[in-house]
Amino acid sequence: MADTKGKALSKDKGINIRELALDILMEVSKNGEKSHVILKAVLDKYDYLPIQDKGFLRRLVSGTIEYRLRLDYVIDRFSKVKVNKLKPLIRELLRLSIYQLLYMDRVPDSAVCNEAVKLASKRGFKSLSGYVNGVLRAIARGRNDIKWPDENAGDDTIYALSIKYSCPEPIIKSLIDDYGYDTCVSCLEASLSDNRGVYVRIDESLSEDKISEIKSKILSEPETVEELPYAVRTLHPDKVTSSGEFADGLITIQDISSMSVCEMAELEDYKGKKINILDMCAAPGGKTLHAVSKMKRYGIDGEIKSLDVSELKVDLIKENIRRMHCEEYVKCGVWDATVYDETCKEKYDIVLADIPCSGLGVIARKPDIKYNITDEGLESLEALQRQIIDNAAKYVKPGGRLILSTCTMRKKENEDNVARLVDTGGFKLQKSRQLFLSDTHDGFFTAVLNKE
Repeated sequence: MADTKGKALSKDKGINIRELALDILMEVSKNGEKSHVILKAVLDKYDYLPIQDKGFLRRLVSGTIEYRLRLDYVIDRFSKVKVNKLKPLIRELLRLSIYQLLYMDRVPDSAVCNEAVKLASKRGFKSLSGYVNGVLRAIARGRNDIKWPDENAGDDTIYALSIKYSCPEPIIKSLIDDYGYDTCVSCLEASLSDNRGVYVRIDESLSEDKISEIKSKILSEPETVEELPYAVRTLHPDKVTSSGEFADGLITIQDISSMSVCEMAELEDYKGKKINILDMCAAPGGKTLHAVSKMKRYGIDGEIKSLDVSELKVDLIKENIRRMHCEEYVKCGVWDATVYDETCKEKYDIVLADIPCSGLGVIARKPDIKYNITDEGLESLEALQRQIIDNAAKYVKPGGRLILSTCTMRKKENEDNVARLVDTGGFKLQKSRQLFLSDTHDGFFTAVLNKE
């Protein structure tokens, strides 16, 4: 088990946690798997492991990916073979091990070095085990003397920030251009926070007494969210998802920034009425389920069409709908939001368009996102967004509301799209909100527009 002595071999069935982490890192770097997806799959497969082992695995994987550029900088200063010339498995093994040496104080250096040598040999690189051992022990001895890039010492500012916060330079330049140096640095610092926790949304149609009971029953010393009485923050997500309240559909995990979408939609204005809602890019269904909770609370009749582009995504929505007992309100289906559907023209009172985006607001939870962003990809993404938004605008009834949201912090994907709707689409901006990535919540943009 993972403990203060740095052991990573679970007593339960002899699972080597470091080797699991190495396998996940290889899937991410070599096969392009999304880290949060493959990590969840592995945790589900080894669900019988103790919570301490799961936490150790989660931190090893997430931390190694989060600090990749910084770790590569260290490798290039202690290794005669530069990082881009290393064998893929040796490269990931060094990254994984250096992360432990630099950022996991309770793991002894000897345990890190010895386990890395064993893994190199076990995975067919016995001839390189001496190299691995030498590099790691050199780093263990010299880590306090590493000369890092320093903007105050004349190094290029964007390069220095890139290494310090392990973030590609184009992202840093974009954030500085849009919001300035201080906001950029604040977001970068938050992206490396290791104490984020998760937010839990309690079904707000429940009574105040029931909500209070759930808070006290399943959450040990949670941080209450004052502006949202039905939400709390906790550092123990595994305890939440294994609770009876989660299984019974009384609670769900949803970031506070995502909750702000339905809050800003002001569904209470439709109290006692019948409405139609379209959730265009709905998976995994968080906003749909939140809207249902509000419909129940305010006595709103109607239906939500909850759609997404693939069977896999729609299955995720259906799974959450069943768990939260929302079948009465929601209809799901596979639907390509980029293709205009004439049957939906001016049909909906509210259209939720949480459009595909660069995802900069969630890099603290999905760190591999930041390494996969390219200029060409962003241009293609922006064109895709315009297609979806143009269709969404046509589906809103006159007098209805379009709720546009993204989990990013780029003006081209947020304010520019809103301005285009206002200028050419017959919409009036009611309100908008840009949440920046912090150590407690994701970065998120929401705009509410009324169709004139």
